[in-house]
Amino acid sequence: MSGTSYKKLLTILIGAKTNVLFIFLLISLLLGMEKKYLEGIGVKVRGEDTHFVVEYHDEVYSGECIYEVVNLKGKNKPINQVVYVMVSSEMGDIISGINDRHPLSESDMVDLTMEIRNDSLNELNLYVREISKPIGSPS
Repeated sequence: MSGTSYKKLLTILIGAKTNVLFIFLLISLLLGMEKKYLEGIGVKVRGEDTHFVVEYHDEVYSGECIYEVVNLKGKNKPINQVVYVMVSSEMGDIISGINDRHPLSESDMVDLTMEIRNDSLNELNLYVREISKPIGSPS
């Protein structure tokens, strides 16, 4: 699928007021995003209304990505939207551990950085979706 096709798909989905999490998950599937470098590293999400922390850990190393919750309101239409902005990433130890096990090239570092961004946001979206479900609703 070409870049133009992705743009058209996003325009259709966003125009239809589709759930942002659904859009992210769909794009993830279309792009074939799977864990490559972060495979086998544990993930835990914690947080509250204004900030969330996505923690990564293995036997030796740990790291975290911190997200701030931003509420946006449309200028032309009164649509409220919640956006998660990564404000900090302390993943140096995790990256060092990955590099120790499998030496990383410059290209690998770019891919790993992107994987950290995508994976941490995906984990955050899954966590928020899970905690937002009413008690007793099916998973």
